[in-house]
Amino acid sequence: MAALPLNTSACVTLSVVSDDPLCAEQLLSFLTDPAISVSNAIVTETGMLPSLSVQSDVVLLIVNSPDIAPVIAGIKTAKVLRGTLKILVLDRSPTVERAVEFMKCGVSDYTEFHEDKAGEHAVRVEQACLDILFDIPEPAVLRGSNKPPEILSLHRKVQKVVRAAKELSSCRTLQAVCERLLETVGDALGATGGSLYLQDGNILRRAHTLDPGHAPEILELPLPTGSLFEQVYSSKEPLIISESSELPGEYSSGWQGYQGESVLVYPLVERSGELIGLFSLHGKKRDIFTKDDRDLVLILAAYSLETIRALLVQERLQEAFNSLSMTFENMSEGIILLDEERRIVQCNQNVARILRLSEDELASGTSIVELCSSLYARGDSTEKANGENPWDAAAGDFSYEHYCNDGAVIRFSGKLLENGANVLTISDITAQKNWETELCLAKDKAEAANASKTNFLANISHELRTPLNAIIGFSEMMRSEVYGALGHEKYDEYVAYINDSGSHLLSLINNLLDLSKAEAGKFKLHKTQLNLSALVANIVAYFRHQSEMAGVALVLKGDGSQGNIEADENAVRQICYNLLSNAIKFTPRGGSVTIELTQESDGRATIAVSDTGIGMDEKSIETALQPFGQVENAFNRKYAGTGLGLPLVSSLCELHEGEFNITSRPGFGTTCIVSIPGG
Repeated sequence: MAALPLNTSACVTLSVVSDDPLCAEQLLSFLTDPAISVSNAIVTETGMLPSLSVQSDVVLLIVNSPDIAPVIAGIKTAKVLRGTLKILVLDRSPTVERAVEFMKCGVSDYTEFHEDKAGEHAVRVEQACLDILFDIPEPAVLRGSNKPPEILSLHRKVQKVVRAAKELSSCRTLQAVCERLLETVGDALGATGGSLYLQDGNILRRAHTLDPGHAPEILELPLPTGSLFEQVYSSKEPLIISESSELPGEYSSGWQGYQGESVLVYPLVERSGELIGLFSLHGKKRDIFTKDDRDLVLILAAYSLETIRALLVQERLQEAFNSLSMTFENMSEGIILLDEERRIVQCNQNVARILRLSEDELASGTSIVELCSSLYARGDSTEKANGENPWDAAAGDFSYEHYCNDGAVIRFSGKLLENGANVLTISDITAQKNWETELCLAKDKAEAANASKTNFLANISHELRTPLNAIIGFSEMMRSEVYGALGHEKYDEYVAYINDSGSHLLSLINNLLDLSKAEAGKFKLHKTQLNLSALVANIVAYFRHQSEMAGVALVLKGDGSQGNIEADENAVRQICYNLLSNAIKFTPRGGSVTIELTQESDGRATIAVSDTGIGMDEKSIETALQPFGQVENAFNRKYAGTGLGLPLVSSLCELHEGEFNITSRPGFGTTCIVSIPGG
C-alpha cells in the first residue's frame, strides 16, 4: 500500500527562481493541484536557468533586480537548450520596456507581482502548468527522442487521458461527468470494475459504477474504521493495493470477487480541503495497478475536479431553486415581485386566481399602477381615498383592503426592499370578513338578549316588590295583633311563615335586581364618608340571633379605631350581609364565624370573614362565583340558597375598584377577603 509520490512521470514539473525565497514559498503554498510537481529547492541564482531547462517543464521567475540583463541572458540560453520550455515572469518593478525585453526572448507570460495577490498569481501559474498537459507530443514524435520505453508507454496513456479531459469539460450535467470520468479512467487502465461516490450530507451516494450489482447505492457515514474508503476519506490521499494480502479485513464492498484483488481508491477534494467524493477501480485485466496508473488518475481527476465542483454547486443550487419555486407557487397567498420601477418581475399562480385576472394581464414588465387602475376601471374599490395607490405616496411598507366588484375582499400588503423593489402579498380575506361580520351580528344579538333579560329582571323585580311589601306589611300587623287577637294559635304560626317567606323572597328579588344592575353597568354608587367599624358592628348585632339559633359562635375582631372610608353604605352593607349569611349557613353547629376589620396606611380597608365550615375546592370556588352557581346539585342539596350572594359581592367590589378573594379547603373552612380603597 503506497501513497502518492511528490514527483511522478505524469506530472508537470515546476521550478522557481527567486532572490526572495520567503516570497516564493508564500506563492507556492497556494499551488495545491496534484498534477503539478514543484521542485524541492527554490533557486536564487538566474545563472541556473540553463540547467533547469533540462529537468523542468515550467520555470517561474520572480524578478526584483533593476538590472535584468543577466536574467535575459539566462532565459535565451535556456530556450536554446529547450525550445518548448515555458517561462513565466512575475516582475516587482514592471515597465513597458522590461516587458518588451522579456517577451522578445521567449517568455510565455509577463505579470506585475504583488505580494497581497499571491493567490491570484498562483492560479495563473497553475493554469499555465496544466496547459502543458494538452501539449503532450504524439508517440510518433517521442519515438525519435531518447525517452525510455516505459515513459513512451506512459505518454500514450497520458495522451488518451488528456483527450478525455477535454471531453469532460464539455459535459453539462454532473451525472455525465461522473460517468465519463469513471469510464475513461477504467478504459485507460484496463479496469473491469469501479464506482464513483459523491458526498451528500451524512452519506456517500453512488453516482456511477462500472459493474452494477457490486457497489451499494449508499454508504453511510462514518465509514467502517480501517476500510479502504475510510482511509482515503480520512486522509484525503489516494491509496493503491497491489496484492490481495494487503487488503484490510473490511473494505466497503464493491470489488470482491475479482481476480488479483488489485484496488485503486482516489479522493475528489476541493481546494479548501473539503472532500467532494471518491472513486475506486478494481479488476484490472491480467495485471495489477501501478504507481503510473495512479498518476494517470491524478491528471484526469485534476481536470475533472473543477467541472464536478461547478456542476455539483449548480445541481445543489438548482435543487434549492426548485424547492423555492415549488414553495412560491404553492403558497396560499398571491406573491408579486416588483422592481424599483414598480413593474412586475414575477408572480405566482395564486395572483391570477385571487384577483380574477388572466395570466396575460400579469405578464412580466406590467406596471402595477396600471394594473390597479384597470381593477378600479372594472368596478373594484379600495379603502384608500380616491383609489390612491400606496406606491404613489412616500416609500415604505403598506397594507390596505381592496374590494372586488363581485364582493370579494382582498388585502394588499407591500414590503419595501433595500434596493427599492417591492414584494407584494395578496390575500383573499373574504371568508375572514364574512366571519367577522357574522361574529359582530352574533355579538350584537347576544348583547341585545342580555339587555332584554336585564330589563325583564328589573321590571319583574319592581312588579313583585309591591305585592310582597303588602304581604309582609299586613302579615307583620297581624303578627302584632294591632286590631285584636287572631283567635287561634295556629294563625300566629301561619302569619310567621307568611312573613318569613315574604322577607326571604324580597331579599332574593333585591339581590337579583342589584346583580342585574351591576352586570348591566347601571348600578349607581352613592359614596359617602362611612364609619366602617360602626356599620359592621351593627350588622354583627343583626346576625347575632341567627348565629345563636344555628349554634355557631360569631366573633368580631377590631378595636373600632379604623378611620372612615368613602363608599356606598348600602353596597357595603349588602357585601357584609351576604358574606356573614353564607358563613353562618355553611358552618355546622359548634363551629365559629369571625369577621375582622383592618385598615392600611393608605386608607384601604379590609373585611375578612372566616368560618370553620364545610369549605370548597378550587373548582367549587369557580362555580360559587358564577350567578346561580350551586356547589351542590339539585338532588343532594342540604343548604338553601340561590347562588347570587358571592357573585353580587364580587360585582359590588369591582364597582368600588376593590378586590375580592376566596381561600378555602374542604373540611377546614373558608375565608373571604374584601378590600376597598379608602377614598
